[in-house]
Amino acid sequence: ADRLGLFPVLRAGLGMASAVLDVYPEAVVWHLGLYRDHQTLKPVTYYNKLPADHGLDVALVVDPMLATGGS
Repeated sequence: ADRLGLFPVLRAGLGMASAVLDVYPEAVVWHLGLYRDHQTLKPVTYYNKLPADHGLDVALVVDPMLATGGS
């Protein structure tokens, strides 16, 4: 890919983003903060630095909790 973007979900995804940047130092990074409301079980965004027009070829959402489906 010509332009790679990383979207770490705060805070757990930061360590994964750092590792990916070791391999692809030219990747751009934008942060996203989410938590799950325990009553509604819906995601709540508390921080969003995602651009409206990113111009990326590949985007990776990095967060170790994505695999559980709980978040």
